[in-house]
Amino acid sequence: MSNQSSDVEYETTSPILMPIVEEIRPEESQEVAHTSSESNYDEPESDKNDKSAAVKKRKHKKSKSDSLSLTPPSKLLIRCEKKIAKYKQNRMVDKAIEELVRCTALSRIVYGEGHWKLAKAYVQLADAYFHFKNYVLQAVYHCENARNAMLSAVQMTESQLEKANILDVLMRIYLTLGRAFMAQKKYCDSEQALAKADKISQQRSQMSCVSSKESTNWQIKIATLLGRLNANEKKVCHLKQLFRDGNRFDN
Repeated sequence: MSNQSSDVEYETTSPILMPIVEEIRPEESQEVAHTSSESNYDEPESDKNDKSAAVKKRKHKKSKSDSLSLTPPSKLLIRCEKKIAKYKQNRMVDKAIEELVRCTALSRIVYGEGHWKLAKAYVQLADAYFHFKNYVLQAVYHCENARNAMLSAVQMTESQLEKANILDVLMRIYLTLGRAFMAQKKYCDSEQALAKADKISQQRSQMSCVSSKESTNWQIKIATLLGRLNANEKKVCHLKQLFRDGNRFDN
């Protein structure tokens, strides 16, 4: 019996059958004790305050974004237009252009693709790019978008004021195109665009809801641009003539 019990005891203590248990060295036991004590250590009050402030800030941002997402696009558009006026007045050009881009997107949502108010948003963006940044290509691109929006649907209205506003948008489109083409030295295209703007301005001036002062101001602007265009064309013609004369004398 003693032999059998010793055999059993030998087999159960065999390293093959028993799991290997590593002894913890004294320095490791101290490290474990130190770690456990750190886990039970309370955070400083300042850290807790910082974390609670960060959580409140995240909640505030989330609630603000949720409220914005629930705001109707028409109200967002009104806010956007107010910001544009404010940024233009304070000469905050980049902020104004950001809001003009946003205004274009909101106008498409609120009014649809073929509405004159979408064209108005496009031409305002084009004018800002040209006037504030001197970005000629962007100005031409957005003017083309504005013109396409006007041509994609028939602008039907019985209101004289709305008709005047539609003509105003068309006039601004061709006026901005005339300026941009002149900057590109495309004088022929510029002349055609300014001629259309002048024709629309004269048609608009005959409406009773348009003041004579406003009509006169637009006609002065268009006449000034046409005069500048003619001066540039004469200068180009003069330079071409000098070039021809120079070649003739060389021969």
